[in-house]
Amino acid sequence: HIGRFPPLRQQTPWRTALRGSRLVAARSGMIKAMRIRILMLCSVVGVATSLASCHRPIEHVPGAAVLVCDVRATAALVAEARYNVSVHLLDDGFQHRSLKRDIDLVVVTPADLRDRRVPFGRLRSSPASLARVHAVLVDASDLAEVSPALDALAPAARVRRFGLRRQLRDAWMIEAGRPALTRENAVVAVAAIASPDRFRRALESDGWRVTTMLGFRDHHAFTVRDLAQMARAVTTTGAQGILTTEKDAMRLLPLRPLAVAVGAVPLRVSIEPADEFGPWLLDTLRGVRAR
Repeated sequence: HIGRFPPLRQQTPWRTALRGSRLVAARSGMIKAMRIRILMLCSVVGVATSLASCHRPIEHVPGAAVLVCDVRATAALVAEARYNVSVHLLDDGFQHRSLKRDIDLVVVTPADLRDRRVPFGRLRSSPASLARVHAVLVDASDLAEVSPALDALAPAARVRRFGLRRQLRDAWMIEAGRPALTRENAVVAVAAIASPDRFRRALESDGWRVTTMLGFRDHHAFTVRDLAQMARAVTTTGAQGILTTEKDAMRLLPLRPLAVAVGAVPLRVSIEPADEFGPWLLDTLRGVRAR
């Protein structure tokens, strides 16, 4: 059981470590593609949104399946018994105590280290809980800023630290026949993620001209009214279309045909230094299997 995994498609060492395994990805959003049969564990609540969200990534995994259950721990047991699964990949698995994890990888931002648990903040786990993780992943540009706080919460002698490097790929249009949006076009940015403005900054850093940003709550299910708001923003700002995340693009698919052009921007994430992360993960997995 491996908790809180970042994107997998680009992590070749992880593929090597899991080669020959029967793999199950447990999360309620998008699957991160791997080379072998994958089952997606969803909760019953929001299943329609979850299934829509997995459509694009699942295209990279021939034969992938979706397993739906209101208790993901139960779904994991079914996956092991029915599909001979030997490795579980969990998104947000750090909070799922009913599924014991052998490796916990936690993505941290500077704001997380200053925040508090709900109801006094937005965190589901206290920053002090970082002391029990196996590795902390931080945007490479933030490593210097968070190091003093991490030294106190999760000393490097006990918890490994790695950097994340994010890179946007070329946008793809979610409706066939639409002219592609390019960096020469003005666009409206739309995102329903934890920090929507981060998506806008990433687009602008990548050379896109963003006229305005429409942000929604994380995991927001888009409506016809939302789509009308997006169309008005395109018209009033003189933009040629909308750019959104791949995750959010999946939630717009049920609303087709769309009144405006919408492009999805894939995000490529790599972990640095790769020559340290790969061997560390392989050694840790071998240690778990040797128990």
